[in-house]
Amino acid sequence: MTELQHRRFRIAIFLALLCGVAGLGGVGLGWWHLFGTSIPAAQFVGAAISTWQAEHGVAEVPATVEPAHWRTDFAALDAVTQQVPLKDGQTWGLLHVPSWAARGRATMPIKAGVSDSVLATGAAGWYPETAKPGQLGNFALAAHRRTRGNSFRHTIDLVPGDDFVVVEQGAAWMKFTISAQRIVAATEDQVLLPVPGIPGAEASERLITLTTCGDANGGQWGNTHRVITHGVLTGWLPRLAEHPGSRSPPPSGAALPTGGAATPQVPVGVG
Repeated sequence: MTELQHRRFRIAIFLALLCGVAGLGGVGLGWWHLFGTSIPAAQFVGAAISTWQAEHGVAEVPATVEPAHWRTDFAALDAVTQQVPLKDGQTWGLLHVPSWAARGRATMPIKAGVSDSVLATGAAGWYPETAKPGQLGNFALAAHRRTRGNSFRHTIDLVPGDDFVVVEQGAAWMKFTISAQRIVAATEDQVLLPVPGIPGAEASERLITLTTCGDANGGQWGNTHRVITHGVLTGWLPRLAEHPGSRSPPPSGAALPTGGAATPQVPVGVG
């Protein structure tokens, strides 16, 4: 944590306490929930990214790699990824959304689990009962849209066919092209099925689903609905080899987590 981050954190705590002393405790708590919680979340995100990169190397995101250079032999991707169990809250990769770079956080850690303690750190939480990234089925992530890091604030702006997200794991980069977006009720959990919205269907694609909260119109501050963004795996690159446009090849990395195809619940508190 930098000295500037320490200073901002101390100021935020002081302002919240000041409101309480002045008889505005409710205002102080409200301010802290809406804005203050993103301060420690940003620190958690920075620390998690630094730790992961220290263990696996710093590699340039292959955002500008020509489409022809991305590999589509997904059986080979299956061969290089390993299955290892993870504990709730353990960081196992990074999520990159290049189009967010000019508007806020474009990189965040991916952690196992979608508990409050995981999502409060500003991470993208992996639903452990959905598919593994890059594998057949639906690889699903959740993060807060406002408060606690605002990590998925701009998912509503992802454009099908144009924007993509890149998952960085120890062995590979995986590019998912956005295919669809919709707004559903907070109780709707079929978006997390192996084939979203179709119970019992057998997966034939390698999907990603980003879930975050909103109102019926997709507004940022609601919690009655979920903004659901789907994407499909369109390419991958070995992370151990220098990819086109990369400055330097990173060292070896970690393995992918295990995952099944059961139907989890969309966290009520994702917002």
